[in-house]
Amino acid sequence: MSAPAHPDLRSALLDQVAYLLEEVEALRPIVDRIPEPLQVARPLGKEPSIREYYGLIADRDAHERLAWVQQQTGTAPSVGTADTDWNALPMRTILDRLAEARTQLTQALRSLPDAAWATTGAGSAYAFVHTLLQEDTDVLRTLGYRMHESHMTSRNEDLPK
Repeated sequence: MSAPAHPDLRSALLDQVAYLLEEVEALRPIVDRIPEPLQVARPLGKEPSIREYYGLIADRDAHERLAWVQQQTGTAPSVGTADTDWNALPMRTILDRLAEARTQLTQALRSLPDAAWATTGAGSAYAFVHTLLQEDTDVLRTLGYRMHESHMTSRNEDLPK
């Protein structure tokens, strides 16, 4: 279905995609306060760890999502996905990789020509960005709940919540 590009909607969506960079910067000053066992723990043995969740977003941005954008512009898409042991990396390194991947993705999305935004419905840039934002929201909500429910200190009394 063709429709005119909606610059205000597009701008709002892309600002929301870029917002993850602000989340990463807000996390940097406190990341060392999250105990390492909590960062690498896998609840029930199957849910990803905190490090793996952030790594998952970085992988998706750097490979799957950037490849989709590159396909829209006719450039050679990135190949494959990384096979990274995110739990083996320091959290600061993971945040660096996430920020780099999100910056590249955001820039690529912002540089999509108007024609890429001229359609709506499944497969459109709008649908792609909406899905991306929903996935981000799901991961960040899960991380927020996990950290809130966790004992974040070695003291008998946890930090205030």
